[in-house]
Amino acid sequence: MSQLRFTKGMLYIRRFKEGDQADSIFDAVRMAANQLLNKRNGKDHFYVAVRRGHPGTVVATGRCKRDIQRSFIGRPSWKETQKFFSTAK
Repeated sequence: MSQLRFTKGMLYIRRFKEGDQADSIFDAVRMAANQLLNKRNGKDHFYVAVRRGHPGTVVATGRCKRDIQRSFIGRPSWKETQKFFSTAK
């Protein structure tokens, strides 16, 4: 339980689930486009970045994990980006 306290709010990347909702209209459009492309190409997944402790709230989306990591411009590493989004101290 104490482990969750220190990681609350940190970003992690996982596959898209049906109940996910986007934070912004741009992410919602990207998610819809990825779903449409997956349906056309016969694939079954794409990736989303979600914050721990905020279930189903998507912060970013991409075709692969690397696309999501690159979408956060201004941070030198993925670890620093995760810490930036962390809310608990």
